[in-house]
Amino acid sequence: MKYSKSALCGAVRVSAAIALSVGSGVNAYSEEKGTLEEVIVTAQKHAEPLQEVPIAITAITGQELEMKGIATFSAVLQNSPNITIQPYFGTSDTFFIYMRGMGQANPAPVNSEGAVGIYEDGFVISRPNLMTFDLADLDRVEILRGPQGTLYGRNTTGGTINIISKAPTGELGLKQNLDVGNRNMYRSLTTINLPKWHDISAKVSLLKGSTDGWVKNIGSSNDFNLQRQEGGRLQLHWDGMANVAADYFLEGGRVDSTPPYMQSFINGGLTVYANGGSVLDGPPDPQPAGTQAYTYPTSHAPAERTWRPIDLPLSKSRFTSQGLTLTWNLSDALTIKSLTGYRELKQNNHTDYGDFWNFGAPGNLAGFSKLKQHQFSQEFQFIGKLLDDRLEYVGGLYYFSETGSSLSRQDTILYFGGPPFVIPGTTAITGQKSKSQAAYGQATWHPDADRKLGLTIGARYTKDDRRFSIFGTDTVPNSVIFPDTDKKFSRFTPSFTVDYKWTDDVNSYAKVATGYRSGGFYFSGFQPPGSDYSFNPETLTSYELGLKSYLFDRRVRFTQQSRI
Repeated sequence: MKYSKSALCGAVRVSAAIALSVGSGVNAYSEEKGTLEEVIVTAQKHAEPLQEVPIAITAITGQELEMKGIATFSAVLQNSPNITIQPYFGTSDTFFIYMRGMGQANPAPVNSEGAVGIYEDGFVISRPNLMTFDLADLDRVEILRGPQGTLYGRNTTGGTINIISKAPTGELGLKQNLDVGNRNMYRSLTTINLPKWHDISAKVSLLKGSTDGWVKNIGSSNDFNLQRQEGGRLQLHWDGMANVAADYFLEGGRVDSTPPYMQSFINGGLTVYANGGSVLDGPPDPQPAGTQAYTYPTSHAPAERTWRPIDLPLSKSRFTSQGLTLTWNLSDALTIKSLTGYRELKQNNHTDYGDFWNFGAPGNLAGFSKLKQHQFSQEFQFIGKLLDDRLEYVGGLYYFSETGSSLSRQDTILYFGGPPFVIPGTTAITGQKSKSQAAYGQATWHPDADRKLGLTIGARYTKDDRRFSIFGTDTVPNSVIFPDTDKKFSRFTPSFTVDYKWTDDVNSYAKVATGYRSGGFYFSGFQPPGSDYSFNPETLTSYELGLKSYLFDRRVRFTQQSRI
């Protein structure tokens, strides 16, 4: 069984962009012609050059994203090392992210955590659902590999991905991007910057796009793997006080889609005669109206059409998200930040795997799921320097809560000849709640005056509380299969890094880091009543050596990491 075509491939595209700005701002580049641009990142909360950060990190600037025509989150990951993405079974708007072999166990709300943390402007996106939504007007994307917990709100074992938006400019400007391609693909991104008003700068981004399905449904319903999306984002920046600033964003989006088409090659070359909801035993004579013959592809060739008419409703997903960041520059040596975030997700998914063989007969798996999730987070960060800037530190307090519910059902439909034979599945309703609290910190000391040597120590204490329950089945209405059950987990995770700057262009480091991923619950629908659905936390110790250098007068950037 395989996907007929990758759910993550894009259409062939032609792009155009028009930008109009009014104001005194000028885009300037300080790098010399023919040399690499110096990329500044904030992976460790301090602005510093990419090549001097003693961690395994990849940074892609917004300019590079536009030059490469990268407009989706999946395309960013496909252009980054040590990352693998796989579509979630039966959907085209959710996928698993694996970094260094560690990834998401289950996208169902709240049941479990992923090994890869995803952040947007400092706020965690807890679930991988809807991560196919297009990116809009980014400053850069930072990808940190390995355990992360001493600098970020959530604790992850695989790594962290930071999506950082361009801030409002405070000057009137308009930018219009338009992409068109085959399969009737189009994407329109409109970005409007408004003039500063009463110390408030504002930016509005509007996104709309669509791509036709890749496998034709011979019935009157939707084709497989189509997607339509639209969304908007409002960003506000206030700097009305000398040492206080506020940043706020509100965004929302919707995706209507159909799942990827699954096909089986067990009976390659076999001809099937389908008539509406029936499958006939052989060539009909005389042929009833509406009967169609379909020969299964051989040599694993991808299907271009379904083998029978399929009723395939649109899956509908919606999300809203907002975040408020307050920054107080108490002095040149201390900055305090408050990050308050909220995100809500709703999904109604219709799945039909198109082509499925079981018991020696053609058939399909068809189901429906309904998901709801909302999350709240509050984080305080303390960022500063001491001892003539030879000691840099970051400290944080973090609180996160998440609530979710899901309803799911999947039927098996087989065709032995004649009307379909339905094996009904079990309908299950689950409810989940999760809370996480943490204190973390990291400090870097440069013992020598020229700052060649750096010693970094970090630590984090995390406490997680999860609650899970399962209600109702077809066989026992209003039953409680698994009553409310609480599980508590906690862990202390330290890290230590030594880095040395040999020259202005050559840096090396050695790092030992520990990671922790909370335990949780997993429900597959096959365990008998009374089963224990919980699993224990995942822990990790990582050892890493790294070398970063510029070569040939900064015309080549070289990075090498080895890890255990």
